[in-house]
Amino acid sequence: MQQDMLMRGLGVHTQHDYVRHVRRFAAFLGQSPDVSTADDIRRYQLFQHESGVSPSTINGAVSALRFLFDVTLKRRDLSRALVITRYQRQLPDVLSIEEAARLLGVPSLRKATLEQVEGLDDDRLRRRARHVVTEIERVTATVAALETDDRDALARLTADSHASMREDFEISCAELDAAVAAAVGAGALGARMTGGGFGGSAVAWVPAEGVDRVVTAIDDRFAGAGFRSPQHLLATPSAGAAWTPVVG
Repeated sequence: MQQDMLMRGLGVHTQHDYVRHVRRFAAFLGQSPDVSTADDIRRYQLFQHESGVSPSTINGAVSALRFLFDVTLKRRDLSRALVITRYQRQLPDVLSIEEAARLLGVPSLRKATLEQVEGLDDDRLRRRARHVVTEIERVTATVAALETDDRDALARLTADSHASMREDFEISCAELDAAVAAAVGAGALGARMTGGGFGGSAVAWVPAEGVDRVVTAIDDRFAGAGFRSPQHLLATPSAGAAWTPVVG
Protein backbone atom coordinates (compact mmCIF):
# COMPACT_ATOMS: atom_id res chain seq x y z
CA MET A 1 0.00 0.00 0.00
CA GLN A 2 2.87 2.39 0.80
CA GLN A 3 4.32 1.96 -2.69
CA ASP A 4 0.88 2.44 -4.27
CA MET A 5 0.41 5.71 -2.39
CA LEU A 6 3.83 6.94 -3.50
CA MET A 7 3.14 6.02 -7.12
CA ARG A 8 -0.20 7.85 -6.97
CA GLY A 9 1.50 10.94 -5.58
CA LEU A 10 -0.45 11.08 -2.32
CA GLY A 11 0.88 13.68 0.10
CA VAL A 12 2.63 12.76 3.33
CA HIS A 13 -0.33 13.87 5.46
CA THR A 14 -2.72 11.77 3.39
CA GLN A 15 -0.42 8.75 3.52
CA HIS A 16 -0.22 8.96 7.30
CA ASP A 17 -4.02 9.25 7.51
CA TYR A 18 -4.55 6.22 5.27
CA VAL A 19 -2.04 4.08 7.17
CA ARG A 20 -3.59 5.07 10.50
CA HIS A 21 -7.08 4.13 9.35
CA VAL A 22 -5.96 0.79 7.92
CA ARG A 23 -4.14 -0.06 11.14
CA ARG A 24 -7.26 0.71 13.17
CA PHE A 25 -9.28 -1.58 10.91
CA ALA A 26 -6.67 -4.34 11.25
CA ALA A 27 -6.65 -3.94 15.04
CA PHE A 28 -10.44 -4.27 15.13
CA LEU A 29 -10.27 -7.44 13.02
CA GLY A 30 -7.33 -8.91 14.87
CA GLN A 31 -5.91 -9.99 11.51
CA SER A 32 -4.65 -8.62 8.21
CA PRO A 33 -7.25 -6.65 6.17
CA ASP A 34 -6.44 -8.68 3.05
CA VAL A 35 -8.49 -11.59 4.44
CA SER A 36 -11.43 -9.45 5.53
CA THR A 37 -14.98 -9.99 4.32
CA ALA A 38 -17.93 -7.71 3.60
CA ASP A 39 -19.37 -8.72 6.96
CA ASP A 40 -16.14 -7.62 8.68
CA ILE A 41 -16.49 -4.21 7.05
CA ARG A 42 -20.11 -3.93 8.14
CA ARG A 43 -19.21 -4.84 11.73
CA TYR A 44 -16.39 -2.29 11.77
CA GLN A 45 -18.53 0.55 10.48
CA LEU A 46 -21.29 -0.35 12.95
CA PHE A 47 -18.66 -0.27 15.71
CA GLN A 48 -17.56 3.19 14.59
CA HIS A 49 -21.11 4.54 14.69
CA GLU A 50 -21.86 2.99 18.07
CA SER A 51 -18.60 4.41 19.46
CA GLY A 52 -19.58 7.94 18.47
CA VAL A 53 -16.89 8.37 15.81
CA SER A 54 -17.42 11.61 13.85
CA PRO A 55 -18.64 11.47 10.22
CA SER A 56 -15.41 13.06 8.98
CA THR A 57 -13.33 10.32 10.65
CA ILE A 58 -15.62 7.56 9.37
CA ASN A 59 -15.42 8.92 5.84
CA GLY A 60 -11.66 9.28 6.17
CA ALA A 61 -11.55 5.57 7.01
CA VAL A 62 -13.75 4.83 4.00
CA SER A 63 -11.35 6.70 1.70
CA ALA A 64 -8.34 4.85 3.14
CA LEU A 65 -9.94 1.41 2.98
CA ARG A 66 -11.30 1.99 -0.51
CA PHE A 67 -7.79 2.87 -1.66
CA LEU A 68 -6.53 -0.34 -0.01
CA PHE A 69 -9.22 -2.53 -1.58
CA ASP A 70 -9.42 -0.80 -4.99
CA VAL A 71 -5.76 -0.10 -5.68
CA THR A 72 -3.63 -2.40 -3.54
CA LEU A 73 -5.72 -5.55 -3.09
CA LYS A 74 -7.85 -5.29 -6.27
CA ARG A 75 -10.95 -6.22 -4.24
CA ARG A 76 -13.65 -3.92 -5.56
CA ASP A 77 -16.30 -6.16 -4.00
CA LEU A 78 -15.03 -5.12 -0.55
CA SER A 79 -14.68 -1.48 -1.59
CA ARG A 80 -18.34 -1.41 -2.55
CA ALA A 81 -19.28 -2.67 0.93
CA LEU A 82 -17.99 0.53 2.53
CA VAL A 83 -20.68 3.10 3.25
CA ILE A 84 -20.12 6.86 3.28
CA THR A 85 -21.68 8.70 6.24
CA ARG A 86 -23.65 11.82 5.43
CA TYR A 87 -22.79 14.95 7.37
CA GLN A 88 -25.35 16.83 9.40
CA ARG A 89 -26.02 20.08 7.58
CA GLN A 90 -25.11 22.97 9.83
CA LEU A 91 -23.42 26.32 9.62
CA PRO A 92 -19.62 26.01 9.94
CA ASP A 93 -17.95 27.46 12.99
CA VAL A 94 -15.02 28.84 11.00
CA LEU A 95 -12.89 31.40 12.80
CA SER A 96 -12.44 34.81 11.24
CA ILE A 97 -8.92 35.74 10.26
CA GLU A 98 -8.96 38.61 12.71
CA GLU A 99 -10.07 36.48 15.67
CA ALA A 100 -7.57 33.71 14.99
CA ALA A 101 -4.76 36.24 14.59
CA ARG A 102 -5.72 37.97 17.85
CA LEU A 103 -5.61 34.71 19.78
CA LEU A 104 -2.19 33.91 18.30
CA GLY A 105 -0.86 37.39 19.04
CA VAL A 106 0.03 38.22 15.43
CA PRO A 107 -1.25 40.97 13.10
CA SER A 108 -2.56 38.40 10.60
CA LEU A 109 -2.41 34.65 10.05
CA ARG A 110 0.18 35.24 7.34
CA LYS A 111 2.57 36.10 10.17
CA ALA A 112 1.68 33.01 12.22
CA THR A 113 3.89 29.93 12.25
CA LEU A 114 2.79 26.32 12.48
CA GLU A 115 4.67 26.06 15.77
CA GLN A 116 2.52 28.87 17.21
CA VAL A 117 -0.66 27.21 16.00
CA GLU A 118 0.25 23.85 17.51
CA GLY A 119 0.64 25.57 20.87
CA LEU A 120 -3.05 26.50 21.07
CA ASP A 121 -4.89 24.63 23.82
CA ASP A 122 -8.32 24.32 22.22
CA ASP A 123 -8.37 21.41 19.76
CA ARG A 124 -10.98 22.87 17.41
CA LEU A 125 -9.30 26.26 17.35
CA ARG A 126 -5.93 24.64 16.74
CA ARG A 127 -7.23 22.60 13.79
CA ARG A 128 -9.00 25.55 12.19
CA ALA A 129 -5.96 27.81 12.45
CA ARG A 130 -3.64 25.00 11.33
CA HIS A 131 -5.61 24.64 8.10
CA VAL A 132 -5.35 28.36 7.34
CA VAL A 133 -1.61 28.53 8.02
CA THR A 134 -0.73 25.36 6.12
CA GLU A 135 -3.03 26.27 3.22
CA ILE A 136 -1.20 29.58 2.83
CA GLU A 137 2.05 27.60 2.62
CA ARG A 138 0.50 25.22 0.09
CA VAL A 139 -0.59 28.09 -2.16
CA THR A 140 2.99 29.39 -2.32
CA ALA A 141 4.32 25.88 -2.96
CA THR A 142 1.69 25.27 -5.66
CA VAL A 143 2.69 28.42 -7.53
CA ALA A 144 6.30 27.20 -7.53
CA ALA A 145 5.24 23.73 -8.67
CA LEU A 146 3.19 25.16 -11.55
CA GLU A 147 6.07 27.35 -12.67
CA THR A 148 8.40 24.32 -12.85
CA ASP A 149 5.76 21.82 -14.06
CA ASP A 150 6.44 19.67 -10.98
CA ARG A 151 3.43 17.36 -11.22
CA ASP A 152 4.47 15.14 -8.33
CA ALA A 153 4.51 18.16 -6.05
CA LEU A 154 1.14 19.31 -7.37
CA ALA A 155 -0.31 15.89 -6.61
CA ARG A 156 0.97 15.91 -3.02
CA LEU A 157 -0.15 19.47 -2.39
CA THR A 158 -3.61 18.83 -3.79
CA ALA A 159 -4.09 15.70 -1.68
CA ASP A 160 -2.84 17.42 1.46
CA SER A 161 -5.12 20.38 0.82
CA HIS A 162 -8.22 18.21 0.67
CA ALA A 163 -7.19 16.22 3.74
CA SER A 164 -6.74 19.49 5.63
CA MET A 165 -10.15 20.78 4.58
CA ARG A 166 -11.73 17.48 5.54
CA GLU A 167 -9.98 16.88 8.87
CA ASP A 168 -8.93 20.31 10.18
CA PHE A 169 -11.42 22.77 8.66
CA GLU A 170 -14.22 20.18 8.41
CA ILE A 171 -15.93 21.77 5.41
CA SER A 172 -16.06 18.75 3.12
CA CYS A 173 -18.99 16.38 2.74
CA ALA A 174 -19.57 12.72 1.93
CA GLU A 175 -20.08 13.32 -1.79
CA LEU A 176 -16.91 15.40 -2.18
CA ASP A 177 -14.84 12.89 -0.20
CA ALA A 178 -16.17 10.11 -2.41
CA ALA A 179 -15.37 12.02 -5.62
CA VAL A 180 -11.82 12.78 -4.46
CA ALA A 181 -11.12 9.22 -3.30
CA ALA A 182 -12.52 7.70 -6.48
CA ALA A 183 -10.55 10.06 -8.72
CA VAL A 184 -7.24 9.38 -6.98
CA GLY A 185 -7.94 5.65 -6.85
CA ALA A 186 -8.54 5.66 -10.62
CA GLY A 187 -5.28 7.41 -11.45
CA ALA A 188 -5.80 11.14 -10.98
CA LEU A 189 -2.58 12.91 -10.03
CA GLY A 190 -4.47 14.66 -7.25
CA ALA A 191 -7.94 15.84 -6.32
CA ARG A 192 -9.54 18.20 -3.82
CA MET A 193 -12.82 19.89 -3.06
CA THR A 194 -13.16 23.48 -4.23
CA GLY A 195 -15.41 26.33 -3.22
CA GLY A 196 -16.92 27.13 0.16
CA GLY A 197 -17.52 23.55 1.21
CA PHE A 198 -20.53 21.53 2.39
CA GLY A 199 -21.28 20.53 -1.19
CA GLY A 200 -20.31 21.94 -4.55
CA SER A 201 -17.45 20.68 -6.69
CA ALA A 202 -14.18 18.80 -6.65
CA VAL A 203 -11.30 19.38 -9.05
CA ALA A 204 -8.87 16.66 -10.16
CA TRP A 205 -5.58 16.71 -12.06
CA VAL A 206 -5.97 13.94 -14.65
CA PRO A 207 -3.75 12.96 -17.60
CA ALA A 208 -5.76 13.22 -20.82
CA GLU A 209 -5.58 9.48 -21.44
CA GLY A 210 -7.06 8.75 -18.01
CA VAL A 211 -10.12 11.03 -18.09
CA ASP A 212 -12.63 8.35 -19.07
CA ARG A 213 -11.33 5.98 -16.40
CA VAL A 214 -11.61 8.62 -13.67
CA VAL A 215 -15.10 9.71 -14.77
CA THR A 216 -16.29 6.09 -14.71
CA ALA A 217 -14.77 5.50 -11.27
CA ILE A 218 -16.52 8.56 -9.81
CA ASP A 219 -19.86 7.59 -11.38
CA ASP A 220 -19.53 4.05 -10.01
CA ARG A 221 -18.63 5.32 -6.54
CA PHE A 222 -21.64 7.66 -6.45
CA ALA A 223 -23.99 4.93 -7.67
CA GLY A 224 -22.68 2.50 -5.07
CA ALA A 225 -23.15 5.06 -2.29
CA GLY A 226 -26.66 5.98 -3.39
CA PHE A 227 -25.74 9.57 -4.34
CA ARG A 228 -27.25 11.48 -7.23
CA SER A 229 -25.28 11.18 -10.47
CA PRO A 230 -22.52 13.81 -10.61
CA GLN A 231 -21.87 16.16 -13.51
CA HIS A 232 -18.40 16.33 -15.06
CA LEU A 233 -16.73 19.36 -16.61
CA LEU A 234 -13.57 18.82 -18.65
CA ALA A 235 -11.21 21.79 -18.39
CA THR A 236 -7.80 22.27 -19.97
CA PRO A 237 -5.26 24.17 -17.81
CA SER A 238 -4.33 27.48 -19.40
CA ALA A 239 -3.23 31.00 -18.57
CA GLY A 240 -5.57 33.25 -16.67
CA ALA A 241 -7.67 35.98 -18.22
CA ALA A 242 -5.77 39.08 -19.30
CA TRP A 243 -6.60 42.58 -20.51
CA THR A 244 -5.00 43.73 -23.75
CA PRO A 245 -5.45 47.34 -24.91
CA VAL A 246 -6.52 47.80 -28.51
CA VAL A 247 -4.96 50.73 -30.37
CA GLY A 248 -6.86 52.46 -33.16
